[in-house]
Amino acid sequence: MADQNKFSSKLRGACILIIGGSAGVGYAVAEASIEQDAAAIIISSSNAKKAEKSVASLQSSYASKASRISGIVCDLANEEALERNIANLLNAAINGDTDRIHHGAYTAGDSPVPRALADVDLTYIKSMFLIRAFALLLFTKHARKHLAPGAGSSFTLTSGTASVRPIAGFPVLAAVTASVQGLAAALAVDFAPARVNVVSLGAVNTETLWSYLADRNPEERAKLESIMNASTLTRSIGEPADVAEAYIYCMRDNNVTGASIDSTSGHILSKSRETRQAQGLDVNTMFAEGDRASEQGPWVFSLSKTHIIPLFWCSVF
Repeated sequence: MADQNKFSSKLRGACILIIGGSAGVGYAVAEASIEQDAAAIIISSSNAKKAEKSVASLQSSYASKASRISGIVCDLANEEALERNIANLLNAAINGDTDRIHHGAYTAGDSPVPRALADVDLTYIKSMFLIRAFALLLFTKHARKHLAPGAGSSFTLTSGTASVRPIAGFPVLAAVTASVQGLAAALAVDFAPARVNVVSLGAVNTETLWSYLADRNPEERAKLESIMNASTLTRSIGEPADVAEAYIYCMRDNNVTGASIDSTSGHILSKSRETRQAQGLDVNTMFAEGDRASEQGPWVFSLSKTHIIPLFWCSVF
């Protein structure tokens, strides 16, 4: 008699659409979905070459399931064509089957540079919200009608911790993350009985994170890595393969909706500044005069005299 298969088969046969699935956390969610035996894994990217490369990589890693994996190009940064691009993406994803999508994960975003309040204008605000909030809202608007009915289906959004532990001088960061958190709760009500949740991320070890440090020498990069690790309770920033588990959980648990799942390495609870100083890693004295990092804890560090990057933005893409 064969063993029962109550838990590992929950996503078997599902169609999973991952917006922003060509790199970083989204790519890891695609890998996890394949290993959960989903029937169709569709990743979306704004870059055709990147989408093609990522699909080929997934198909190579999971050769026996290669036919289940596909990619679609969708430019979410084009404001004028945004809604049309999203509609085209979903039409391609469902391939004529109106209720084809069982689960969606939205991990898409760009790499914006934060601005202090004195430098904020409407154009900047729109650019910060465009992919992470506006496109997300339009995506859920169109995706809702293609979602398989019932609590077995879900959408999982992505946010960060800036609204929970705000950074002085960067109110737009808090506004974006708070808006996504609120949207997840509202959509959970609108989509019921289908489910909507949000994963809140801290820093994650992705290509995007380290691309910000391309102009730093190995010693400086090692110091920055030590600071980031020391800013967590686990003493290490997240890995995509670990963070992806949060998205898979949201798909698998038919009882969770309207929830925010934190995957932050304990970042919010960490007394990171004191820890760094005790280890001789005081962020204020790391760089040369004038190249000063923020005193607001682990959330930001300086890459140049004018370029300050919050760890939240490095975590997703």
